[in-house]
Amino acid sequence: MRILDYSFFVLLLLSVIHITKSKNKNEDIFDESNNSTKFVVKTYGGENNTLTRVLDLTYNKTTHMFNEYVFLAYLDKTNSAILCNIEDIDKDENEKDIVEFWSIAYPGEYGYTTAIYSSVFPMWYHRVKQKSNKRLCFRFVSVGWSDNTFKQICKNSTDPCPDMIVLGTTQVIDQLLIL
Repeated sequence: MRILDYSFFVLLLLSVIHITKSKNKNEDIFDESNNSTKFVVKTYGGENNTLTRVLDLTYNKTTHMFNEYVFLAYLDKTNSAILCNIEDIDKDENEKDIVEFWSIAYPGEYGYTTAIYSSVFPMWYHRVKQKSNKRLCFRFVSVGWSDNTFKQICKNSTDPCPDMIVLGTTQVIDQLLIL
């Protein structure tokens, strides 16, 4: 048990060092003149997964979160959402890559965990755009822990195949047992 306590603090310390070192690097990727802090999220909900709202978001370089974080955390009637830079939201599918992320939020809500993951997207977006000039959007799908853990993914063409999921301690074991 003692080893786990120490490893937690080592990971925490490494995270703080990484954030401190990368803070200065993040300052130069956000340029106010080119909408780099302006993002849009479109939320979809209901049985037909229809568009429910379109929200303008502003990324705060000081807090490293959206100014609208609290509002995002309590969005309801949301099965999925697409988050893009304001310049990319209306571009055709072939002009941008959409990364699908399965969130652990319960179906029908955006949830505070999805709001946290959303806040990481702007830094990732700008780094990818600087390095490869690709345009990215994030699609969050609220599937909950159950589907995130137990649902069969990417085995055949009819299975859903998200680009990213949240890994927990039971998922690896459960996926091995499903094999």
